[in-house]
Amino acid sequence: MKKFMRKYPNNFYVLSSRHFDFDNISAFRRFLLTELEPFTKEQSLQLIDKLEFRPDEPSIKQKFAKQLDENLYTTHREFASNPLLLTIMLMTFEQFAEVPSKMHVFYREAYATLSQKHDASKGAYKRALKTGLSADRFADYFAEFCARTYSDEKYEMTRDEIVDYFNKLNTRKKSDDPEFDADDFIYDLHHNLCLLYHESGKYHFTHRSFQEYFCALYFSRQKDKALERIGESFEKRSMLSFSDKTFHMLYDMIPEKVEEYIFLPYLKKLFDECSGPDGYWTYLAHHIKEMRTNRRIGLRHRMLMLPETDSFIGEFITRYPAHGIIVKDDVQFPYYKEFVYEEYEVCVDPDGEENLISAEMAEAHLPSVYKRTGRKEYEYHFNFGKLIKSRDKYPDLVAIFESNKFQPYVDFMALKAYYQKLTANIVDSEDDSLDFLG
Repeated sequence: MKKFMRKYPNNFYVLSSRHFDFDNISAFRRFLLTELEPFTKEQSLQLIDKLEFRPDEPSIKQKFAKQLDENLYTTHREFASNPLLLTIMLMTFEQFAEVPSKMHVFYREAYATLSQKHDASKGAYKRALKTGLSADRFADYFAEFCARTYSDEKYEMTRDEIVDYFNKLNTRKKSDDPEFDADDFIYDLHHNLCLLYHESGKYHFTHRSFQEYFCALYFSRQKDKALERIGESFEKRSMLSFSDKTFHMLYDMIPEKVEEYIFLPYLKKLFDECSGPDGYWTYLAHHIKEMRTNRRIGLRHRMLMLPETDSFIGEFITRYPAHGIIVKDDVQFPYYKEFVYEEYEVCVDPDGEENLISAEMAEAHLPSVYKRTGRKEYEYHFNFGKLIKSRDKYPDLVAIFESNKFQPYVDFMALKAYYQKLTANIVDSEDDSLDFLG
């Protein structure tokens, strides 16, 4: 490629590829790396229209496109805006005549679809797996593989690393399945099921969400006593991005067990610590720790939590099963010099728009084109561990922190109500579980 580019230097070259580190390949150093944006609804519809899919049954594509236009793009945006997942959506729609609303059901049906490769002109046909396993049994192996790699935060692997994971699989050691080796396992994942792709000497998940689904599936099949340890593992993970749906799918798969063996132990520990009249302030000091307001124009401040909470499980409970209300109102904080993190001046630009400029810069380096108004804004920083010891000095601040305008207060009350509900539900289920026996 380098020789070709040197031979024809006046040409423009566009190279399409999966994403990887271009800097490691000298031939690509003259290229500008860009990434695809998610598809808009119009682009998703164009893709479906251009796909050569089951020309013998054009109604399949027509019905899917109609649903995609009317509701699926909105309800399944994460799938529909991704070309790969959108194509799998279409394949799943063909087989099941619908696209499931629950994420874990979608991936279950997507795997069933991938295990039966489709040919555009011949319809569905079975492709035998090189491991000799059925698709359902292969899923057991892949689920444990995904759980192990996910726990190690491993998202790309060399062949040798996959072999190492394969050799550790308990599923492999506790079965009467046909004998097969790691290369057979890799071949099926790569060629037959298309769950891994190979690039730059490493294997990658075709889409990270498949690893998350199969990890959740594996966790959902563990004994009840193991679930608390699984919950603790999510608390300890060094990286858990907003887009990671593993725990969401686990909760959807076995909600009652997650509530009893993960949520209840967490909430019991929390409210054992945060009981009594000072329980809420203990929660602020130990689990919120600090907060910084976000600067904005006007006399009001939007609150920014750093961090919102120190617990993934606590945050998940608040936002999902406990249905904590998201506070949207801004809060006007009273001025206290000791809590000021940054001071700003409100200045007006030539277009008449107000801008916040740090007071230090406004004093020394303010461009002459800006007009100083004399108004000031403040960004505050509150350390609840320190504030709890002197809160009697700030009754107006305490009133804000103990009101429904303050997100941590709303969250704490939602957690408490949910804990009481779960406790009552567990007692009721224990009383009623064997009532039919007399």
